[in-house]
Amino acid sequence: MLTATPDPFVDVADVKKHLNMVTSTSESELPGFIGAACEMIRARIGEVLAVAATETVTVTGGRAVLHHRPVLSVETPGWELLSPEGVVAAPTGDGRAEVSYTAGRAGTAAAVPGHIRLAGLELVRHLWTNSQNRGSGGNTRPQAGASDGSYLPGTAYSMPYRVRELLGLGKEPTDQPLVG
Repeated sequence: MLTATPDPFVDVADVKKHLNMVTSTSESELPGFIGAACEMIRARIGEVLAVAATETVTVTGGRAVLHHRPVLSVETPGWELLSPEGVVAAPTGDGRAEVSYTAGRAGTAAAVPGHIRLAGLELVRHLWTNSQNRGSGGNTRPQAGASDGSYLPGTAYSMPYRVRELLGLGKEPTDQPLVG
């Protein structure tokens, strides 16, 4: 369980710049879109900003796998991080044990890798643009073969292909977080 709420890794000022928003008329709506986009990305690639976690794990053969990844460090004395994918060596025998650790890729929003930051900005743009009522019909969802290439058959439209590509997810949908 996360013992701290992960912060969004993009902010309102960055999003306004990315969207070429010059007025502050809709600015109060942006934090919701930012939060949704950052959470969607975290759900697919793991933690982005460093966040503290404590969880009870099952130790088998002296090893356990932590839920939040990638893992930066293990704070519980005697535990050893074997891989950023969350594999740890336990100082105790098999059974259940509690371990505290830090998961994420960067300590600050400024240190977030560029491709992940751009994916966040692009996903906010996508969610924002498609929430706006454009034209008389209000239908902004592209059809298969759309010229912007954001629709990929067999995947959810809420995560356009260009964002998936920036995150290294490829064309196949996955429920497993990728780490590294």
